[in-house]
Amino acid sequence: LKPFWLKAQARLAVVLVNVMSMCGFSSRSASLVGSGLPVFFFAAVTLGKGSALDRIAGSFEPFVWPSDPPADIPFEKSALFTSLEFTGRYVTYASADTWFPSWAADGSLLSTWTDGKVGDHGAASSCATLGCLSTTGFASALGDDPFHLNITGIGTFPASPSPYHGRYPSASLAFNGTWFYGTYMLDNENHQPGRRLAGTSAAGYCGNWCIQGPFVGFRTSVDRGRSW
Repeated sequence: LKPFWLKAQARLAVVLVNVMSMCGFSSRSASLVGSGLPVFFFAAVTLGKGSALDRIAGSFEPFVWPSDPPADIPFEKSALFTSLEFTGRYVTYASADTWFPSWAADGSLLSTWTDGKVGDHGAASSCATLGCLSTTGFASALGDDPFHLNITGIGTFPASPSPYHGRYPSASLAFNGTWFYGTYMLDNENHQPGRRLAGTSAAGYCGNWCIQGPFVGFRTSVDRGRSW
């Protein structure tokens, strides 16, 4: 089972990289040392709008993250990975957030996204006026190389958040040919995210989504988001 487990862990690492690479940020990466596997993880996230290229951060000095776990940590120390090195390599694919990918049977990652732009599509989950619609996005990521992924099947879906003012992606699952896409509600007592409405009280103003709303449910697609 060991060769299978090593391959599975390598594939899982690529999946994790794919997940973070698809976010609307340019992210510096890190490699795990100890197994000899070409594994990259991402950290030190910064907003970015460039193209999907493998770049080297000119002023970034690679470093190994200190490993000083508490003495009473309830998890065993990994025998496979011995250290985590931040390399400075990064890639940008979009400027959106709330990516919750699910691994489909064909090896692609089907994912939610919102509050930003992917390709020519934009989405915004907040809804400032009565009767307006929130939009949430979806896309597919193809490829095993986290620095050269192909983002396809991009689209958006409008839906009402009423009586709340925000409707965001949550649970996402691809299972037996069906994509389940969940959304949930958020709200603020007397303001919209990021600013207080004119003429309202500043009391209790938290700045961003003070009220947790309900999980609405799933919409489903059997053709990778072409129809819902």
